[in-house]
Amino acid sequence: MDMNQDEYYVGVVQRIQDTGEVDPFFPDTSVQQVMVHLNNGSGRDIEAEYSDDQGTQVDNLAVGDKVIVLETQAFVGETRYIITDAYRLPSVFLLFVLFFLAAVIFAGRKGFTSILGLSASLLVLMLYTVPSI
Repeated sequence: MDMNQDEYYVGVVQRIQDTGEVDPFFPDTSVQQVMVHLNNGSGRDIEAEYSDDQGTQVDNLAVGDKVIVLETQAFVGETRYIITDAYRLPSVFLLFVLFFLAAVIFAGRKGFTSILGLSASLLVLMLYTVPSI
C-alpha cells in the first residue's frame, strides 16, 4: 500500500471488545476493538477501531454485521484499521429497483424510456466527459 493511499475493504464483524478508553474527540463515547474478517480474497482477520460517534455512520454494531473498514497509514509508522460505515450496497440496489418499478408503473412506456435516457446520459458523462476533463 502506498504511504499516502488509503484503502477501503468490506468485512464481517467477528468479535467486539470494549477497551475502556474514551474517544478524545467525543468524551461521551468509548473506543472498541473489533475483530473483522475481510472479504477481499485475502481471508485476513484484522483488529479495527470503532467508536459510535458523529464521525462514523454505524449505529449499534453487532457481530455478523457487514462493515466498511478504512486501512490508513496517516499515523506515522503504523497501519490502522477504522470502521467507517455499514455496508449499504444491497439497500441502495433495492432503492434503485423500487425507483425503476415506480417509474414504469406510474409513467408506463414514458417512464421506461426516461430511465433509459437517464442511463445513457450517465454513461456518456462517466465514460467520456469526466475522463476528458
